[in-house]
Amino acid sequence: MKTIIFLNARAGAGRVPRHFEALAPLLRERFGDYRLVVTTEATEVEAHLASAAGEGYDTVIAVGGDGTNRVLVNAMRQTGRDFVFGTLPLGTGADWARGLGMPTDPQAATRWLARAEVRAVDLGRVTIDGESSLFLNVAGAGLSGEVSRRVNSAKARRPWSYLLATVGALLQSSPPRMRVSLDGEAWYEGDACVLAVGNGRIFGRGMKICPDAIINDGLFDVVLVEGKSKLELLPALPTLFKGTHIERDDVHVRRARHVLVEALGAALDVDMDGESGRGRRVEFDILPGALPMLVDPSAEVIAG
Repeated sequence: MKTIIFLNARAGAGRVPRHFEALAPLLRERFGDYRLVVTTEATEVEAHLASAAGEGYDTVIAVGGDGTNRVLVNAMRQTGRDFVFGTLPLGTGADWARGLGMPTDPQAATRWLARAEVRAVDLGRVTIDGESSLFLNVAGAGLSGEVSRRVNSAKARRPWSYLLATVGALLQSSPPRMRVSLDGEAWYEGDACVLAVGNGRIFGRGMKICPDAIINDGLFDVVLVEGKSKLELLPALPTLFKGTHIERDDVHVRRARHVLVEALGAALDVDMDGESGRGRRVEFDILPGALPMLVDPSAEVIAG
């Protein structure tokens, strides 16, 4: 492999560069004399990738969190080259890595990555009022979009930022009204607290929103939580971390290739791997096997 590593200097509240120094020897053992690119802005990534593609690099490793993964996945698609992708989770959320079963300890995660094998995994595409981008893990509409907006607008992200933002959104906001269609068929209409469209299983720093999702089955796991009163929603929050919320009567679960969400009131807050957006018509499409990725083939999220 000829490897380029992108290190997001802003991920993990700016602690990533310091942690990375201790991991460099382990990475060289597996990936040789890689090129290291340290970035602070997403706009810097595409030019570096285009240059790497022209010089024969074939493997990209993202060092950061879920937002870093999303930036690189979108930039790789723009180059037109099928880079092998790997992730080293040193960011605040790192929910994609959690879903893969990667250890949370940085050195253990690096050893996990060194043993990983290439498998083709699915990607998601989200289109908000006609503007499209890719996501790797989980996207959705409703209060999860507001949570992402709150976290991203904070001065600094901390391990507890997602939980505080979730509680704040539940207490201070009302579930939006939406119409949801799956693969062209009407599925749900009404108030919805959360609509999650999962390629991966986990979002919000540890919430197992789509606990049965498989990352290479060509399908999204779609989980919708009906709009309820605040007194009903807050006690149910711990079930999200256990993945047992899908057993509730007010939670609906389906699998689909295409998801259409239409706002029936105000525009919808949208979440894409921790990044936020807003729109009235939101579509999600699965791109089967679109990304060659370094994974553990025995992980629960891998089929076959």
